[in-house]
Amino acid sequence: MKSTLLTFNLSIASTVAILGAAGAAQAFILVPPDLNPGDQYRLVFITDGETNPGSTDIADYNAFVTGDVEGSLLEMELTDAGLTTDWFAIASTEAVDAIDNTSTTGTGVPIYLITGERIADDYLDLWDGSIQTQIDRTPSDGRPPDTTVLTGTGVNGTGGGSIGGPLGSFPFISLGLWPWDDAPLSTPDEWIDSGRTGSGSSLFAPMYAISEVLEVSDSVSTPEPISLLGFITLGGLMLGGAVRRV
Repeated sequence: MKSTLLTFNLSIASTVAILGAAGAAQAFILVPPDLNPGDQYRLVFITDGETNPGSTDIADYNAFVTGDVEGSLLEMELTDAGLTTDWFAIASTEAVDAIDNTSTTGTGVPIYLITGERIADDYLDLWDGSIQTQIDRTPSDGRPPDTTVLTGTGVNGTGGGSIGGPLGSFPFISLGLWPWDDAPLSTPDEWIDSGRTGSGSSLFAPMYAISEVLEVSDSVSTPEPISLLGFITLGGLMLGGAVRRV
């Protein structure tokens, strides 16, 4: 009997470890569960890294957010999910508005945080002055150390803001804000337009990034969670096997 119980306990412990590892392996929800096969959507994140707002070339900021994904947990999970995408900074320079750099004109598709929460129902919702969930998750599944975000953008997606200008402009550059310590923003539009810094500032801060349009595959299915009853049944089968082997 002692041998049987030992085998059973080890089997349960192994199962718990396997289930725990499986749960821990997925940090992001890259295919939103409220969508159906064929539906299109986009993903957003805030960068782990920080950069300076001195460049006047939007390509520099697109390269920065793209580089932030390389070698990250997000990149690994995108690969595992069979998803590939380019990334674009949600930011404006004097030559290019954020709404154009991110191709978010017109109605568009829903936008989600990389952890599955909906940010906006469509492009119109993205640029209506508020978003549904703050963009506060990075490609390493962390949160940036700085609450200031480089945007150079106003609430309608064009360059500038209420008191600042586009990235690389003179004399001031618009900044966004994400709510540190889960504190609410003072106004809904602060995510993209909350303050400014001087154009010659030595400030380094993270940026928001958005993916290309992605589509839910026909092969995607949502796995059923393992219930307590199912877990007990699994344990019983293991115990049965253990008894037969003793």
